Amino acid sequence: MDIVCDARWGRTGETYGEDPFLASEMVRTAVKGLQDNPDPAKRVAASVKHLAAGGVSAGGVNHASAEISERFLRSYILPPFKAAVEAGCMTIMPGHNDIGGIPCHASRWLLTDVVKGEFGFGGFFISDMMDMDNLTSLHFTAENQSQALEKSINAGMDMHMYSPGSLQFAVPVRQLVREGKIPVSRIDDAVRRILKVKFSLGLFENRYTDPAADRYATPDSRRTALEAARECVVLLKNEGNLLPLDTTKYRRILVTGPNADNQAILGDWSFTQPDSCVVTVLEGMRRTAGGTEIAFCNSGKIKPEPVLERTNTTDPALQRKILEKGGGISDFSIREAVRMAATCDLTVVVIGGYGIRSDWGLRTYGESADRPSVDFYGRQTELVRALVEAGRPVVAVIVNGKPLNNEWITAHVPAIVDAWEPGMYGGQAVAEILFGKVNPSGKMPVTVPRHAGQIPMYYYQAASRYWTGYGLGSSREDDRPAFCFGHGLSYTSFEYSDLKADSVCPATGSIRFSFRLKNTGRMTGKEVPMVFVRDCVSSVVTPVNLLKEFTKVELRPGEERVIGFRIPAERLGLWNEDMKYVTEPGEFVLSVGRSVEDIRLKTTVRVLQTE
Repeated sequence: MDIVCDARWGRTGETYGEDPFLASEMVRTAVKGLQDNPDPAKRVAASVKHLAAGGVSAGGVNHASAEISERFLRSYILPPFKAAVEAGCMTIMPGHNDIGGIPCHASRWLLTDVVKGEFGFGGFFISDMMDMDNLTSLHFTAENQSQALEKSINAGMDMHMYSPGSLQFAVPVRQLVREGKIPVSRIDDAVRRILKVKFSLGLFENRYTDPAADRYATPDSRRTALEAARECVVLLKNEGNLLPLDTTKYRRILVTGPNADNQAILGDWSFTQPDSCVVTVLEGMRRTAGGTEIAFCNSGKIKPEPVLERTNTTDPALQRKILEKGGGISDFSIREAVRMAATCDLTVVVIGGYGIRSDWGLRTYGESADRPSVDFYGRQTELVRALVEAGRPVVAVIVNGKPLNNEWITAHVPAIVDAWEPGMYGGQAVAEILFGKVNPSGKMPVTVPRHAGQIPMYYYQAASRYWTGYGLGSSREDDRPAFCFGHGLSYTSFEYSDLKADSVCPATGSIRFSFRLKNTGRMTGKEVPMVFVRDCVSSVVTPVNLLKEFTKVELRPGEERVIGFRIPAERLGLWNEDMKYVTEPGEFVLSVGRSVEDIRLKTTVRVLQTE
């Protein structure tokens, strides 16, 4: 549930993106899906993480400090955690980081006053791995283990993860209680919270699961995985309508790139799986191509594995052997890809990042794998550039868990697909989208900067961010990202019209509005209308736009539908000068569109002062 404001942060793929409303809506559903099984034996406790602001860390570095105001924290970082508490989440895990100099694992204000007190959290806090202990070795706010436990437990921590031995936790805590440094009431509160969750999960009636009853990759699970991947793949660019691929024109297609035939599609927090449970992009292309021939060229890995061959020989047989054993992109592999591209009608090059945990040293993103760049790692850009300059049409597929952009690739590759971490059937979904069997409908949950110099570049910044911008000594174009929040193309077109909205709304009421959405193209497609709101005049600085509602609608060619929304005026509130959440009277601009930069309809609504 971390909100991402820095594209360099390696853990972006674990989140719902940069927007607090989107994350809040997603986490409500996730918590209910995990916890609401009517059978206690099949119920699990969701662990909501990381409280809070890990995605706003200095330099985009995991564990680093978050130097943000309380207003920013409450406005954009904490809403998903509040939503999780309202959905009944049973556990919450604080973050590795500190906020304004106070480690999250030792912040009584955050843990007890806000989350347990204001939000009404009734579950328990579980530490991130050894982070109570890290008060001594990471933050240096405690002299020893005993003092670290005293600070964190009194701040509100309930469970320690994990203790290699009793001297790490149980013995010092017992002594702290004896000395009166940790009140018995605090221990009772922690135990009560933990037992309550265990009771609700039925662990005292049946504490063990039956391994024989375990099910992995069932037909239902596979169908769900494929459907999820189909919904989430994002079409970033489609110059000249190169996609979907015309199989009468492209009879032989080359598939290459470091992520073309591996399990990178599973993403971070995954280990290598049985081949029968994963469809790579190459496999998906061959399954979906019909009469089109799919050729493959091993271009090498993003990061090479150690190989025994140390010779500099140019012998092709040896060079291929090095690639097969895990070698990286090389002069030889680039030449081979270009040579094979000349024998094909089109090239699909699969690039991005690698985050599989079982290959820890090969990872380019994920936990503790942050990078000071948003560019592609290693020699990937060289590979793509050589293929484009070879003269055949090129489609780039990006598989990754964090925003990536290379300005040359974005400018010169005619079609770009961002698959993110699409899971076990990701290769199948990508292929179906490339061949037009599925119309892409995914939208970008984060802003993709052109380069690291633009960071931070989340969309809901203040107008002052753009007043002078990069206009002097640079270019106004540098104010714009490579791809904005909500961006995502389709193979069909959509028309927005006939916006009707309440002109006034009491501060305690709701804004009701509707508009018509029509599929004006020739292919059935799904659209995600987004509603953004801007507070015209406010007592504190507010963003130029902020998402307040969205939905996903499927329409056949020529079909139109009236889409209606009801936004509570409370959702338009802010944290004022006195740090009170209020909905101020005044005018609000309501914008409806396909993305934050593709607004189709606008109106103004006046919120009235409540007597």
